[in-house]
Amino acid sequence: VLADFAFQSRRMVERKESLGWLGLHAGIVAVVQAAVALPFVSLRALPLIAGLALLHAGIDRVKAAAARPLGLGPFLADQAAHLAILVAAWLLWPSSPVWPAALQPLFQGLAETWATVAVLAAAYAFNGHGGAAIVAGVLDRHRLDEVTDGITEEERSRGRTIGILERVILLTLVILGQWG
Repeated sequence: VLADFAFQSRRMVERKESLGWLGLHAGIVAVVQAAVALPFVSLRALPLIAGLALLHAGIDRVKAAAARPLGLGPFLADQAAHLAILVAAWLLWPSSPVWPAALQPLFQGLAETWATVAVLAAAYAFNGHGGAAIVAGVLDRHRLDEVTDGITEEERSRGRTIGILERVILLTLVILGQWG
């Protein structure tokens, strides 16, 4: 989620047909995976992280080769494929701890905190940027040409920014239990 929605620029998305841009994105995926898994990483996990990055790039390559513009269905299928690969990696993840037994309590606490931070960061990244893709996909299904004619790209950008802020505020309130 972080690699796709927080650390991927619009330019990267638009140029994934190029192996250079796709390779850069795969490298970012690998670095983000390694950083998120930092408390758990052992040398046995490095091939798994590399495999995640390569499979992620493969999915993105298939999506990039598809006809444009892509709608909500292909976006959701792309995200489901990425999620399926992450679940498979989780099931294959080396289960033995990588830290010395004497340090296990310290690293266990760090791992729990790190997992919470990673989940929150992913939730905010997807909610902000992934939410924008979902909203655009839903709105594209409805012909709003008569409503949107004459709107400049600057106004559209402001609308996207307002939508991101609304979703971030809503997620924060839900996390804090402030339903009212």
